[in-house]
Amino acid sequence: MVKFIFVKIAYMAPTVDGDHMELWLYSRPLYVIKETPDTVIVRYNNSAFYTYEFDKKYIEKSL
Repeated sequence: MVKFIFVKIAYMAPTVDGDHMELWLYSRPLYVIKETPDTVIVRYNNSAFYTYEFDKKYIEKSL
């Protein structure tokens, strides 16, 4: 298993629940808080926490 610290998710990629995150978050690096063999749980924090779970196939870039 690869340890990611920050990732960028492909534009309009669905979460594992089939939802989408806020559009402006797709262009931001997201902090990985948990990683499984098939998915990553990511978080973005400004004045509110945004937490989403994605399949690893939607990782566009890791930082």
